[in-house]
Amino acid sequence: MGKLKQIDLLNGYKQREPFFVEIEPTEGCNLGCSFCGLRGIRQRGTKPWYFMTTETAENIALKIKQSGWKSRVTFCGHGEPTLNPQLLDIIEIFRRHLPNTVFSLITNGYGFVNGNFNIREFLKELENLKFNDLVLDVYSENGDWTCLNNVPEYLERVKIIGVDKEPFNYYGKKLRIALYPLKTDSKSLRQMSNHCGAAAPLDYSKTNVRCSKPFRQLFIRWDGNVALCCDDFRGQYKIGSILEYEDIESLWNNTAFQAARIKLFNKERTFKPCYGCNCFPIRAGLIPDMKGKDKDSIPPTTQLVEDIVKQCYDENGSTIIVKRKWEK
Repeated sequence: MGKLKQIDLLNGYKQREPFFVEIEPTEGCNLGCSFCGLRGIRQRGTKPWYFMTTETAENIALKIKQSGWKSRVTFCGHGEPTLNPQLLDIIEIFRRHLPNTVFSLITNGYGFVNGNFNIREFLKELENLKFNDLVLDVYSENGDWTCLNNVPEYLERVKIIGVDKEPFNYYGKKLRIALYPLKTDSKSLRQMSNHCGAAAPLDYSKTNVRCSKPFRQLFIRWDGNVALCCDDFRGQYKIGSILEYEDIESLWNNTAFQAARIKLFNKERTFKPCYGCNCFPIRAGLIPDMKGKDKDSIPPTTQLVEDIVKQCYDENGSTIIVKRKWEK
């Protein structure tokens, strides 16, 4: 892909700040789950592991601070965050720049059993940093989330998302420790998507359905590159790198983002990697802003927009590409 010429496609309209910014401390995992898009970027869904550096974290955190955004910051991404030995240093950097921002960490807990972190010391440090939410994925009865048994003093504080109306999103000031099971009371808690074909075969049932993710979420990869959304595991829609922008607002409103939003607002998942993605839209009737008041700000799709989204797509992606069996 050649360098994209920056054009304002929205006549001065600026997209509101995202609901949350997702930070990827690690690309790569220890598990290699069959239902995960990591299988489309790692041979076994695991190694190699790529880690965000503290220098990259500093760059991102400072730019969020300078923007004045109040967006929630979630440490998660396409991999297991606790594999990164500098995870606490990265969190500290973000807290120093964003003292009042709601922070969450989603982990399978592996870093607490492989020696990277002592679970008790880690929890104490999160409390010192006024961290808000630690969520442990529960994929099996004896998974690494059971590391919590090593800190009995915290057990009575543990919540289970989906039980007793416990929500996924938490905004309290006191550290919440929550378990996130795949199912509760025979009801699925998660909308499993095909991650643009990296996790499961392409599904064209939502081709004419809006998607709200690029309006609500800013996903920053371990190396500073920005994905269209969290479902683009392969990074095939090129937005740009936060490291190459003077401010985060310019990136959030750049031509690549604008063109994709125009297409998705107009119910056109007809460009890659969105073509065949079956991500379930959440409150898509309220985009582009928070209440659907700015609907007239998004124009119909033009040939220029079509040309731009085509130019932004790169089959080689931003990372390793592993073809799944249905792609061969």
